[in-house]
Formats: sequence, structure tokens, C-alpha cells
Amino acid sequence: MTNAVSNAIPSFVPSTPPTKVLRQRFRVLTFKEVEQLPDPEWLVKDILPAKSLAILYGPPGAGKTFLALDVALSVASASDWAGHPTTPGAVVYIVAEGVAGLSKRLKAWGVVHGVSDVSRVYLVPDAPQLAQGTDVEHLLRDLQVQIPEPISLVIIDTLARCFLGGDENSAKDVGKLIAGADRLRKKLDCAVLLVHHTTKKGDAERGSSALRGAPETMMSVDLDSGLLTLTCEKQKDAASFAPVRLRLRPVSGSGSCVVEPAGARSTYGKPLQCLGVLAEHPGGLTATEWHEASGMSDTTFFRHRGQLESDGLIAKENHRYSLTERGRAELTPTSNVSLAG
Repeated sequence: MTNAVSNAIPSFVPSTPPTKVLRQRFRVLTFKEVEQLPDPEWLVKDILPAKSLAILYGPPGAGKTFLALDVALSVASASDWAGHPTTPGAVVYIVAEGVAGLSKRLKAWGVVHGVSDVSRVYLVPDAPQLAQGTDVEHLLRDLQVQIPEPISLVIIDTLARCFLGGDENSAKDVGKLIAGADRLRKKLDCAVLLVHHTTKKGDAERGSSALRGAPETMMSVDLDSGLLTLTCEKQKDAASFAPVRLRLRPVSGSGSCVVEPAGARSTYGKPLQCLGVLAEHPGGLTATEWHEASGMSDTTFFRHRGQLESDGLIAKENHRYSLTERGRAELTPTSNVSLAG
């Protein structure tokens, strides 16, 4: 009986637990796979890589915002930037230092470039704090909800305003800032450009050296007599571009300026001829002398002189007119301009 009962009850065999499939967090590449990776893509050819982290820094008043806005508008409107092709896409511009005067800059750019509507530029008139995870997540949510297309570039102007309470000289604090910027870059699959200040000496970016180690691209801008020089300090995955010479040119009637390649001939036509006459007299000319040398009618000469003066290409001192730095740059052949690439 005992044997019959024991034979009827099956012996217990522990079941094998199902194999747990672990989710891979880190991807491992072989050397052959690395060789097959695509070359870097460009948002601005040879200048700004796509889907990268970049920093543009310069002293106060050096034209950083003019330059960053020019890049934003060029990308958004599928326009070349300083002779470099762009990959068009939507751009988010975080205007952390206020929007006063921004409309004038946008209108001036549109007049010069013949663009009446740049609907792919989206402005954020606020200062999200990049070192604070909740702020970054709120920004990501709001951008994804309110912008109906993929974003190619986010410009943060300035880094300092989006880093309140953080210590720029602390590698730990800067690390949190970079982590926030990288979160935007990865989640939006876009490039992020941080606009930053220099030290008091003006010879380097302000803050911890951790800031220079983080981006793929590091650029500096300097302004001298209306002429800007954009210099490549670091280009991680490509050759450094040659210094790009630019200038701020006032746009008549706009109350603002635009950035353009130094020496690029504008569509002045007759005013440019008038400027060339003045350039032949380094000591300057009185209005009467200049008028006579130009061979133009009274109405034509005075109209052109007024335009050249309002655009900052000429200056008057002791009743004599002469070229400014901008005026000399206007007459410089484009072939003498040092452009990247």
C-alpha cells in the first residue's frame, strides 16, 4: 500500500526559472563597425557639426548675439552662411538676456537677405536653468508640444543666464550644466550652441576648464573697428576652419545691423562708386571737393552721401569726409577674405 501510494505521487522536480533578458545599456562596437560609421554631418559646412555641442564665446559687445542670430536665420531659411552651405531645419533660440531690440535685428536681416518670413525660428524669451533637471525636462516637453517639426539647432544665449546659482569655476557645477545641454541635444537629436562670455582679460572663455573639454566645437569671436573675426579654438572630429572675417553693417532705416563677410561687395551700385572716389583721397575731401570729383548731379551725390553716412561707411571731421573701417572693408575684394573651407 505504501509503495502503491508513493508510486502514484510524482516526485518533485524543481522547475528551471525563465532566463531573464537583460536590457543593454551600453553599445559595444568592433573596430570594423567603427570604420563603417558615417562621416560627421554639418549644420553649417566646415563650421558647425550637426547634432553636436558647441560653444561660441567672446567679450561683451563683440557681436556674439548678432553672429548667433545670423547662423540661426541662415539655417532656418536654407541660406548659405558666410559662403558656407547650411542644412535647413527648425531652430530654437533661447533669448535669456531679453528680447529688447530683437525685432529690429530680425527685420534688418530679412531686408538684406530678401527673406520676409522665417517661420522656422522659434524664440523662447526665458532662461531655463540647464543644471536643473526639472527645468530641462519642462523645456523639452514644451518644445516638443509647441513645435510641430524636428528641431535642428538650439541656441542658448547666454550660458550665464541659464546657469544661475551655479559656480562657473566648479568642474562639478559645470558638469551639471553640460549634462543638461547634452540632455537637450540627445533627446531632440539636434545641435546645441552655447553663447558665453570671456574672462575680464578677454583672452579665454570664462569658467572651469571642464567647459572647454565638453563640446565638439569651440569658437571665439572678437570685434575690432566693426570687423569681427570668428576663430576655431577646437573642432573635435574635423579640421579646424580658417579664421572667418566678418563685419557688422548698419542697415539703413532699420536701427540695427547685420553680419556679413568682410569685403563682400554689397548692392550699393552708384553709392559704391561714390565711395571709391573718396577712397582715392586718403586725406579726405570736403563735400564740395567730393561732389566735383564724383561727377554726379547734386541730387544723386547728396542721396548717395546720405546713405553712405547712415550705413557707417564714411565719417566727417573738420568739414572733411573720409572712409571708416567699414567703408574700407566695403571696397576690399571678396577674394582677399579669409573664409573657412
